[in-house]
Amino acid sequence: MSSAELDRLASDLVAHPALVERLAPSLQPGADPVAAAAAFRAAGYAIDAAELPGPHAAPRPLDEATLDRVAGGFMHLRTTVSPFEDGPGG
Repeated sequence: MSSAELDRLASDLVAHPALVERLAPSLQPGADPVAAAAAFRAAGYAIDAAELPGPHAAPRPLDEATLDRVAGGFMHLRTTVSPFEDGPGG
């Protein structure tokens, strides 16, 4: 699969909504690469299954620690100086 072939597919997807509908299952994250490559070939694109991401590339759930950091606003402090301690002149 060349960069030119990917560019051609990308521009065709923008220009032809019917092509998007036809290839929608193959464009989904985690789509079967063999089935996706077959659909792309049937649509006239030289795309090989070995060059497509496999099901392992599908989004994965976040663990609790990662969710806590995102939702809780994890903040890494660069200094250990407390704003509550008396400083010079205070």
